Parts: sequence; structure tokens; C-alpha cells
Amino acid sequence: MGDDFLGLLLLADAFLVGLFTGRVLLMARL
Repeated sequence: MGDDFLGLLLLADAFLVGLFTGRVLLMARL
């Protein structure tokens, strides 16, 4: 159960980082 939660946390963290990076790249392009 702990490993599942850690994996989910990592997945959410990676998603947020990707979203933030994408937004920054979009801003830099404009």
C-alpha cells in the first residue's frame, strides 16, 4: 500500500512538473 501511494505521488509530481515546464516553454515561445 505504501509503495502504491509513493508511485501515485511520483506520478502526480511528474505530471505537475511537466505541466509547469510546458507552461514556461509556452511563455518563452511567446
